[in-house]
Amino acid sequence: AFCLAADAAGRLWVSAGEEDLYVREKETLKQVTPVVHGVKALLVDQAGRVWAGTKSGLSWSRPEAPFDFMTVNGITRSTIRALAEDALGQIWAGAEDGTLYRITTNSTTAFHPDDGNSANVIWSLLAEEDGTVWVGTFRGGLLRFRDGKFTRYGINEGLPDNVICQILSDGLGNLWFGSHHGIFRIGRSELEAFAEG
Repeated sequence: AFCLAADAAGRLWVSAGEEDLYVREKETLKQVTPVVHGVKALLVDQAGRVWAGTKSGLSWSRPEAPFDFMTVNGITRSTIRALAEDALGQIWAGAEDGTLYRITTNSTTAFHPDDGNSANVIWSLLAEEDGTVWVGTFRGGLLRFRDGKFTRYGINEGLPDNVICQILSDGLGNLWFGSHHGIFRIGRSELEAFAEG
C-alpha cells in the first residue's frame, strides 16, 4: 500500500499494487473501475469528497457517486504527491514540479516560490486554521505559504534536513516533521519569528 484514506461511509481508499486505486467496503477489497492509476496521495475532505493525486494530475469524486472520478481543471500534467484541506474547505495540492495549487469550488490557482531556488518536489502539506500552509519538499526544505508569499527554511536556517516528508501539528504550538534524518520538532513561534525577520 502506498497511501490510504477513510471516508465517513466506512470505506477505506487505498493506493496499492502498481499504485492503482482500491476500495475496501463490506470486508472486501476491490479495484476501482474505471481504473484510477498512479495514485500518490489520497484525501477525504469535510464534504465527503475523495481526492486522488496521481501521476497525471488530480481527480475527485462526490459522496453521491464515490467511484466516478473526475479530473480537476487548471492543473498542468504533473504528479500530485501531497494533499491537504484548510478550514475554509479549500483543497491544497503539491506537485512534483514544485507548484502549490489551491482548489476552490470555482477555480484552481497555482503558486510558485519566487526566491530563486530551483523547483523542488512537494512531498507534504499541512494547512492550518489561520490560513498558513506548510509545505515540505524534497531537498528544498520547508516552506511557509501565507498571504500569497513563501518563506523558505532549510539547513542554512537550522533545520536538520532539507527533505521534509511529513508535517504534523501537536496542537500545543509545535510542528513535528518527518525527514530523511529522522523526526524533529520546532516551535511554531520560532518559525514565525524567522519569517518576520
